[in-house]
Amino acid sequence: MRKNYKILLAAMCVTMLILISGCSTNWLTGQPYQEGWSRGLPGSYDGVIVSGGNNCDGVTRIYRLSIFEIPMVVKLPRIGTLAGDYEFLENGNKISGTLYDFQAHDPLVLKCKWRDKYGTGSLEMLFSEDVAQFAGQWGVDGYAEKFGWNGGKKVQ
Repeated sequence: MRKNYKILLAAMCVTMLILISGCSTNWLTGQPYQEGWSRGLPGSYDGVIVSGGNNCDGVTRIYRLSIFEIPMVVKLPRIGTLAGDYEFLENGNKISGTLYDFQAHDPLVLKCKWRDKYGTGSLEMLFSEDVAQFAGQWGVDGYAEKFGWNGGKKVQ
């Protein structure tokens, strides 16, 4: 029984490494991804987030997680997992939120979920070829209307 557990754990680790390392094609369309484009994603992007009908100055941060947890079991490195956060000024008040559940859907298109004090929804970003800027649209869960969200990478 113990031997089977070790084999199962090893198989899970290998499978996760294969999935984490990424695919060379989009599994939905079968089209090749632009090679390595997502490596340039992490960073801080200054831009504008439309909220309450106003263009609000904001910053969007995307970063890579270095570990993930299987609750109460084990911590393993997970290369390539993206997370993020954002903040914007709305009528002089700072609104902060988190970005999660990132998925690359096509070359240079990144989708994720957002969460802040107003609720939850989705964000779709189309990045420039050099991944230095993006034009995006966000929406609230349960509603069809979309709003602008863009950013340009800060030069360090």
